[in-house]
Amino acid sequence: PDPDFPFDALDDTRRLVLVSMGTLSMDIARDFYARTIEALRPLGTRVQAIVVAPDGTIEDPPPHVLVRSRVPVLDLMPRLDAVIGHGGLNTVCEALVHGVPLVIAPIKGDQPVNADQVAAAGAGIRVSFPRVGPQGLREALTAVLADPSYRAAAHRVGRALHAAGGAEAAAAHLEELAGSIPVAAGGHRESRAL
Repeated sequence: PDPDFPFDALDDTRRLVLVSMGTLSMDIARDFYARTIEALRPLGTRVQAIVVAPDGTIEDPPPHVLVRSRVPVLDLMPRLDAVIGHGGLNTVCEALVHGVPLVIAPIKGDQPVNADQVAAAGAGIRVSFPRVGPQGLREALTAVLADPSYRAAAHRVGRALHAAGGAEAAAAHLEELAGSIPVAAGGHRESRAL
């Protein structure tokens, strides 16, 4: 475990939630963080949150919200009860592999697809990044914490991810695919749509 992270500040009597909007979304996530803090504020007796945000992003967080610019996500995952995030593939896969349900507010790129797949699998809830308010965030978080079917679905998807074989299996599939493309005169592979 990361010696710089205050693991001793974590309260095992409360549900532990990680809030992370990724490193590339910081400029547009400030308002979302404010809405999330308001969503978490009344949950202090039941929830402790770790919010990953640059210093100065969140002013005056409530006592049950720990704000850090960096956290050891993989060290925390086994202890988490839920993740609120933007739906980046790394965070989504790390959460699912650890059986942690998600509340996803996708912003761009592959995030909407990731959020839809998580929701379709029953492993989390998709909310609207620009429109969800504190009450909607609180309701989504409360749902994934209270309903065990979200955690069960996250575990199911996580087991499927493990069974897929990871990077080694992906590399083998790519090598097999590359080997099936005919070689043209001159030793170059033919270009064709897959």
